[in-house]
Amino acid sequence: MVLGGRYELVGQVGNGGYCEVWHATDTLLSRPVAVKLLHPGYTGKAATLARFRAEARHAGALAHPNIARVYDYGEPADGQPPYLVMELVDGPSLDEVLASGPLGARQSMDVIAQAAAGLQAAHEAGLIHRDVKPANLLLAYGGIVKITDFGIAHVVGSAAVTPSGEMMGTPGYHAPEQVVGARATSASDLYALGVVAYECLAGAPPFTGSALMMAVAHRDCPLPPLPPSVPADVSALVADLTAKDPARRPASAAEVALRAALLRDGQQAAAGGGPHPAPEAQAEALVITAPGERPRRRRPSLALAATVLTGLASLVLAALIGFAPSWHAARVPSSPPSAPPPGTGTPARTAGGQATIPDTPATPVTPAAQPRAPAGQAAVSSAPAPARPGHSPAHGRGHGRGNDNGNGQGNGNG
Repeated sequence: MVLGGRYELVGQVGNGGYCEVWHATDTLLSRPVAVKLLHPGYTGKAATLARFRAEARHAGALAHPNIARVYDYGEPADGQPPYLVMELVDGPSLDEVLASGPLGARQSMDVIAQAAAGLQAAHEAGLIHRDVKPANLLLAYGGIVKITDFGIAHVVGSAAVTPSGEMMGTPGYHAPEQVVGARATSASDLYALGVVAYECLAGAPPFTGSALMMAVAHRDCPLPPLPPSVPADVSALVADLTAKDPARRPASAAEVALRAALLRDGQQAAAGGGPHPAPEAQAEALVITAPGERPRRRRPSLALAATVLTGLASLVLAALIGFAPSWHAARVPSSPPSAPPPGTGTPARTAGGQATIPDTPATPVTPAAQPRAPAGQAAVSSAPAPARPGHSPAHGRGHGRGNDNGNGQGNGNG
């Protein structure tokens, strides 16, 4: 099938609740693309079609390395279904990667830094994603994170395209203010990103159970402690992101991107055997070239040259006045001893001990870290969590996993 006289469908890579995703070829530009088709049964439903158009309009207005691009949209008059043409991300989703176990602190902070940079671009455009979760974060070649699925995104100040009072998104990542019916804000996206960070580090989401159980837990309960191997400053960022009060979360996604990048670089330096750089020194060495972009390291050549010249001048002055400085007598090792990398231990998955979350808000909940389980799982059990319903194994592409989000992933909200 050729859509719009241009997009030749090659093979289906995903099928969801209201759409399916195909690997296709743009015959005009000779490039691979992903094409999202609305199921024929939904073409006559105004609400679903409005969401599909909104996804094309919202994501199509964004251009950022950490957001999956939307190239085209069409509603053919010849009986073909409406379609959305997107960037083809040739890599797995974060959800699929985490199915094999948790990430280390450095990798986790790299994912969070990139995702936060993409969210900053969306927030600056007045767009709230409302469904940040591992299934909607694709990992492209080279480790580039791509945010996808803006199907339920909301433009600040505009009328909603979803039914009034309906809680949109995935319950396992809802911010407390969303649970009580408040409108989602950029701070709500940051809360969800904090839950993603927790999941990367712990290997499991903080709460599991029914949608109501998870919503109540996010509203009332603190997140279970992260594994002891997680560095304290990394745990502090997760705690700030998941503060119950939106006002206590970081002020912007740009701030989160910078903090996560500093933590990532600090973990990398520690793993290389060098001293852990002071935050002040790292802040001086990082430059944000534009809002939402990843920090880039400044060349230290000028600072090094100034240090060398200062040292030489001190030695010359000491020789002229006839004495050596006291610090010269102490022999300083040429390089500091290597320190073991913090946070390199991999937390083992637990086979039991899941949090038993009550089905009503009135009963107190005592959460605990538990094995990875799907959002919307029907019950909490002490037995090992089964595989995610609808979770398909990796196919080598980031599109078409799950059932319906962005590139064919997620829970039907896309």
